[in-house]
Amino acid sequence: MLPEAHVIATAVRDAYQALPGAMPVTGVMLDPLQVLAADYRSGQVYRVPVIPGNDATVSFGTPLPGVAAARGAGGVCSGDQQRIAAAVSRGAMPAHRAAYWAACAAAGRSIDIVDQLAGGILAAAGPASKPDDYEHLFGASGTRQPDDNGPEYSALFGTPEEGQRKADQIRAADRAQVAAMTDDQIFQTLFGAPVKPPAAPVMASVPGTKLARRYKVCVPRVNVRVLTASAGSEPAWQNVELRAGDFLPEGTDPQDITRLSHQISKHGPAIKPW
Repeated sequence: MLPEAHVIATAVRDAYQALPGAMPVTGVMLDPLQVLAADYRSGQVYRVPVIPGNDATVSFGTPLPGVAAARGAGGVCSGDQQRIAAAVSRGAMPAHRAAYWAACAAAGRSIDIVDQLAGGILAAAGPASKPDDYEHLFGASGTRQPDDNGPEYSALFGTPEEGQRKADQIRAADRAQVAAMTDDQIFQTLFGAPVKPPAAPVMASVPGTKLARRYKVCVPRVNVRVLTASAGSEPAWQNVELRAGDFLPEGTDPQDITRLSHQISKHGPAIKPW
């Protein structure tokens, strides 16, 4: 398109689109000067005459039904007509949408996507019983099309409205149950009950210990093994927790005494002879 023609077409398109209630523009013809517009709901295509004014303005005449030739003398080429007809016949688009795609082809736009539309979705051929694509596909509100692919849903919930009400009831019951739970119960439900390791028994100092030497704990806390009994040839040991100021009890494992005597902290050795 020449630069002048492009400027004219753009100005005409913008002027028409600025009108209240203007239909979507599919193209602009220069000879004769007219706008090609389409009503997407009905699929009808219109030619809107353009009337130039003396003051470089334009006005528009009454829309006329039909498609003007936009791709030469033949208008829509036979190949595009066959592609549109094939899409309708295989159920890829409702029949009333054929006029829209014909207008796109006549305006010089590519309609290659028509070949990619899946077939078998709509009833092949014949005019659409409803003007709206959604109603043509799914029916009017309040009606339910038979669903051969989901018999389990029908058996469980009946209509979609009944299924939605059932889902709302379940969600409401879940919210009420959560609202009645304490923070600890919510935590246990999410992560399970906390597992606490068994606390080591605390043994106080044993007066009159029979150890060769008495040892006093000099750090905040230590753990030692204490011989409690002998089961046959195997000794039985018990882990005992001691705190600062406690004395090592009778039967403390000599290895623990050696370990703690050499364990140095900011308080000094862990245990000291007393």
